[in-house]
Amino acid sequence: MSSRSLRHRSISLLLLIFILGIMMMPNLMVVSATQQESRDYWPTDEWEFATPESKGMNSSRLNEMLSIVTDEDLPLHSLLIVKDGYIIMEEYPRSTFSSNTTHLLYSTTKSITSVLVGVAMFQGYLDNVSQKVLDFFPERTFDNVDSRKEAMTVEHLLTMTPGIEWDEWIVPYSNPSNVYRQMMSSSDPVQFVLDREMIRNPGDVWTYCGGASHLLSTIVNVTTGMNTLQFAQENLFGPIGIPRAYWGDDSLGVNIGGSELSLRPRDMARIGYLYLNNGTWDGQQIVSTDWITASTETAMTLSNYRGYGYQWWTYPNIEAYFSTGLYGQQIIVVPEHDLVVVVTGGFIDQPSPYYEFLINYIIPAAEDDISVNSGPDLNSLLVPIVAGVIVIPIIVVAILRYRKKGASA
Repeated sequence: MSSRSLRHRSISLLLLIFILGIMMMPNLMVVSATQQESRDYWPTDEWEFATPESKGMNSSRLNEMLSIVTDEDLPLHSLLIVKDGYIIMEEYPRSTFSSNTTHLLYSTTKSITSVLVGVAMFQGYLDNVSQKVLDFFPERTFDNVDSRKEAMTVEHLLTMTPGIEWDEWIVPYSNPSNVYRQMMSSSDPVQFVLDREMIRNPGDVWTYCGGASHLLSTIVNVTTGMNTLQFAQENLFGPIGIPRAYWGDDSLGVNIGGSELSLRPRDMARIGYLYLNNGTWDGQQIVSTDWITASTETAMTLSNYRGYGYQWWTYPNIEAYFSTGLYGQQIIVVPEHDLVVVVTGGFIDQPSPYYEFLINYIIPAAEDDISVNSGPDLNSLLVPIVAGVIVIPIIVVAILRYRKKGASA
């Protein structure tokens, strides 16, 4: 092979490497679903608004969803969609509800109790989720204590796998024999829960257990020295801009960990937005990123499309997670699309359609090819420019060296 031919092949190879680098480098810039971009504002004081199209969402699909609400007269009290940090839809179909109306969250309270456990742990009031539950109550004596009850941890409470005899779904909550109702009417709910018999090893079986949620609120109380609402106001609600909240308490003054919290829909969205941003709010770490990850991972698989984390439910099939409360109160987070969806309702005699709305309308609206007139993507321009600055001089130097060698040959 001649030296001229070798030079031509070498130059061609360098050019090929340069082109492949330009093609491949943008892929290295793709961030994971949990690595959110920096925000241009924070809704601590007020949320800002944008049109769906300006955030790449198809308003036609969203309007189709709203038509179903109207046509079927669904008991939807509020619907709020946050995309890229902006409210792109806010609806209150019933005149008795507005953006300033607090709404009883029912079991969505459980997810916020979980947030507060994470905040307390981040601040050092709790060591870790492996701490034994009975150790938080050293002055108490409980019935039916065995090695299984002694092994029960905070994580077992978070994942609703404490192993105690408990079934609050076997009879309606209105029935006096309902175990949750019995707990709430008892003179000492903690004693009521931890006196119960162990029927399995902690961690083995998931059972919906409002008693576990209330123990978590009590643990926040005994470790921080504040009732759960006061701790929330100082360390969660206040920093992220939730001005008012109402939270019922038990016979001993402990805020009910599994229910009875009331917030406005926009404030519910702030909770979801905190999680969407990995526990960070306007430069302040409110709860650790590790806690967000653990809370929203599927610890217990419950069906083909639903799981459970740390008092948060999961949709593993669409990589989303959500809180849910009786009659249709939900905070839904879809990290892949930078979405928070808040819904409240009064679905007493019918199931809420939120999952269908999410997969048939809201997520497709985010996935539709909507042209956003926001100018070129700076990242996509910057990568080839940087690559060119680095690679082109190398090619030029190589060409000059080959020409010099060719001239002296």
